[in-house]
Amino acid sequence: MLKQIGELGKHTVIYGLGDALRRLIGFMLLPLYTTRLSPADYGELDLSLVVLALSGTFAVQGLKNAFFRHYTVSDDPEERTALLSSTFIYMLVTSLLIYSLIYFLADELAGLLFTDGAGGQAVYVRLVALVGFFETISIIPLDSFRANMQPVPYVVILVVGFLLQTAANIYLVAGLGLGVRGVLIGYLIGAAVIAAAAIVMARHRMRPIVVIARLRELLAFGLPLIPVGLAW
Repeated sequence: MLKQIGELGKHTVIYGLGDALRRLIGFMLLPLYTTRLSPADYGELDLSLVVLALSGTFAVQGLKNAFFRHYTVSDDPEERTALLSSTFIYMLVTSLLIYSLIYFLADELAGLLFTDGAGGQAVYVRLVALVGFFETISIIPLDSFRANMQPVPYVVILVVGFLLQTAANIYLVAGLGLGVRGVLIGYLIGAAVIAAAAIVMARHRMRPIVVIARLRELLAFGLPLIPVGLAW
């Protein structure tokens, strides 16, 4: 019991340090944003992030929670492989479809979202689509580290991604003066690096299979969580 409590405490501290670093980086970037972005820029950035959050709710479909719940209660390596592979491949395909739709409808969505829809904000929507895709496909590989009690690779991947995102934001916003576009490109760089690293490091746990029975169980658990995500 004491050993389990000790392990839990160690993992909690490691995950907490990763989250704390991410929040610290966000706080440190505030002076950059406040001096380089206008109030109108902030509004456009906020709207773009709302699109990212809403689209992410539909793209993830509650499968993050469903995967973690089913994966951690199984002791069968084959079943774990089936759960991980099925969830990842399904989310890869569906998120590609969802974000491709958003990407190609960027002009129409920008016209609905922004006051000056013809002012070039469609590029924000396209960047959000790319960021959302990479964030979605990184979820299951990253959570496989947590589910297997491997907090170090999980945190290292996130920290490296956040640091690269921060460096890109500073260069693109302060150095090149790209404003909101620079912020979103920084998000994209961080998300792409995290997704690539997570998939490469977790690939030995996955196979090119989709077990329909397992996928149905996951969706039955996850889909009812979509209204919760939208309400949040």
